[in-house]
This record gives sequence, structure tokens and C-alpha cells, in this order.
Amino acid sequence: MKRLNGKLRGAAWFVSHCSTNSKREKYVEQLQEHFPVDVYGSCGTLKCPRGGACENMLDEQYHFYIAFENSICKDYITEKLWNQGYGRDIVPIVMKRAVVEQLVPPKSFIAADDFNTTKELATYLHYLMRNKSAYAEYFEWRRDYKVVFLDGSHHDTLERPWGFCQICRLLWEQPRPIFSIPNFNDWWDKSCENDGELTERLLGKTVTQLVYFRCTFEIQLMVTHIRGYNGTFDRRQELAEYDFQTLLSS
Repeated sequence: MKRLNGKLRGAAWFVSHCSTNSKREKYVEQLQEHFPVDVYGSCGTLKCPRGGACENMLDEQYHFYIAFENSICKDYITEKLWNQGYGRDIVPIVMKRAVVEQLVPPKSFIAADDFNTTKELATYLHYLMRNKSAYAEYFEWRRDYKVVFLDGSHHDTLERPWGFCQICRLLWEQPRPIFSIPNFNDWWDKSCENDGELTERLLGKTVTQLVYFRCTFEIQLMVTHIRGYNGTFDRRQELAEYDFQTLLSS
């Protein structure tokens, strides 16, 4: 808990592919207008070698980790969530709840598609940064669950080839859950979102909100003029969103 309370930075994102099928980069760019996201790797200005000691800053400094995949597909979850997300004392942010929620502990992540706009998500992230007790709730799952790595890096030399020994152990565990894929071709070829579909849908909500905001803004300019408040504001930009509700209720 002491480590969680000492965090000061917003979100970190380690990324090397700058143009992806999911268009995740567009969403993060929009999010950065409302919330601090530090980008490490070839797509950003900051550097941290993979596996380097600098990754410890995720535990010590950052509240959130951007775990957006380059494609949004059923059963497609990579090290972005497993290693940086659950391997560190940090809260991962994923793009789509439905992709991960059946595979990870409850309330262990934040999903971008739970929010109408990037600004709405940013507001919630700021809230968690200010309220450490609410932020700490995202770590309560660790009381009942344990992270077991299958990458071999946490085991002896004989176990390192792609975690085969760990997979063998899981296959022999009893009781063993049974899962079948009725149509493999459909599962393989039709389980992904169309390129950028989710991002465009999420950002489309943001655009809709902005259009509403602008229309309300123009109406308020007329309202202030009619009510004799036109001398209150020197420039149109000085009208804030909060002022709209104040004037409408006056």
C-alpha cells in the first residue's frame, strides 16, 4: 500500500508499432489531451529497454499502464496485459472489456469502452489518482489470486522453452475445464473487429459530445447576450463548460 501511495505519474505506454489495425494510437492521442500518458519506445520520446531496470518505475511511479493490443480479437491478449499489466503493481487499461473479463480477476483492469468519451475516462483516472483508497481497490484481487508466469523467465533453464513444462502441468491438473471450438475457421477468421472499428466507435462518441458541446456553446452565447451578460466575457473561449450550466439555471 505504501508503494501505491507514492505514485505520482499518470499512465505509461510501451509501444513499438505506431500504426496498427486497432488504431489504438488515435485513441491514446485523444486521451493525452485530457490525461498525462508517457509514451516509451519508437512511437514516443521516452526510452526504456525491454526487461531493463527502468521498468521498475511502473511499480513505483505510474498509476496506470496502457495495455492496448494492435488488433481487437477474441482470445487475443499479449504480454501488454500479462507482463506489464499483471506482472507489475499497476492498473492496466484495455480497449475492450469483453475480450478480457472472462480471463482475468474481477476489478483488476479498466476498460476504455466502458466510457463514453476519452475525457470521461480521463476524469475517472484523475479521480483514482486523487483517491488512493479507490485506486487500491484495483489490487484487492491479489488477495485471492496469484500471478503464475508461463514465459519461462521466472523458472530454471530446463523450463524456459516457451513454458512447455508449465503447460504440461496445467494439462494434467484435475479437474480440467473442457473448451471446444465448433468452427475453427469462424473462430480464426471472424473473431476480430474490423480495422479501427472499436476506436472509431469510441472516438465517434467523443465527436458527438464535442458537437453537442459546441451547439450548447453557441446557444449560451445567445443566452448571455439576451440576458445582458454579453459584457461579462471578452472572448468566446472564456466560456467554460461549467458556465453553461450556471447560466442555464440562472
